[in-house]
Amino acid sequence: MRAPTASSGCATIDLVIAAERSRSLVVVNLATGKFTAASKGQAGSHMLAVSRDRRRAYVSNIMAGSVSVFDLRRMVKLSDIPTDGYPEGIALSPDGHELWVGDASAGKLRAIDLPSGRLIDALDLP
Repeated sequence: MRAPTASSGCATIDLVIAAERSRSLVVVNLATGKFTAASKGQAGSHMLAVSRDRRRAYVSNIMAGSVSVFDLRRMVKLSDIPTDGYPEGIALSPDGHELWVGDASAGKLRAIDLPSGRLIDALDLP
């Protein structure tokens, strides 16, 4: 997921990665090759979604049963949202107010209201 940012007045392209082995979120500045990491502290993290304004990243933690929320500007984890089951596939709604999370253990699509950080619905998948 590429996230445009400003660096010394020049636009650069950053790459945002969920690094499963190190249990961290990593941002790579492609112009300089510099890495910045923030610890997730959660197991099984390998899918992520980045908000349109590039301020937040959401990482599914399949082994921990949660989604981690990160502030990309400060590179800090803000919270972990419990999701039930094994959260894997992850996407933001077009308006950015909901996070949709696929549950690999139950064949469900779970919806999280981002302003409150709470599960609001679970739909059975065919």
